[in-house]
Amino acid sequence: MNPLILVLTIVLIACSIALIAIILFQSGRNASVSEAVGGGLGNAASRNKSAAKDLFLKRATLICSIIFVLIILVVNIFEIV
Repeated sequence: MNPLILVLTIVLIACSIALIAIILFQSGRNASVSEAVGGGLGNAASRNKSAAKDLFLKRATLICSIIFVLIILVVNIFEIV
């Protein structure tokens, strides 16, 4: 096995585990709906922290998924050649 493919496969496995973890840490859309119905008892500071966390997780998901797809494409190109 080519050492480059081996390294990329290890990075791919790490990226997929990270992607799963990031997705599981994200709050669902139902969380904001339940807060709206329940009155949203949190203060503004906690809502801002939650919004910042959600934004970070969304960006991390996007970056990790792009890396995931790029590694898959590179591995497939190197296996064909």
